[in-house]
Amino acid sequence: MKSYILLINLEIKDIFMPVKLQCISADTPAKFFLLSSKGHTEYDSCLKYSIHGKYIKNRVCFPGISAHLKTALKQ
Repeated sequence: MKSYILLINLEIKDIFMPVKLQCISADTPAKFFLLSSKGHTEYDSCLKYSIHGKYIKNRVCFPGISAHLKTALKQ
């Protein structure tokens, strides 16, 4: 079974068409806007891993190499 980001039925002139969105191809700021997520420069902005960022030289960094993957239930 495929997973979809968006699954709706669109009605145009009494004709129903299924709309299935499987992926988003966008730059980082646009992706965070579409997902209604925190900004890409925030402390907890990593979408894939449960890791807390740190400010180093005026930038948010994600130090370390071991972090747990986020699951749908934890987000």
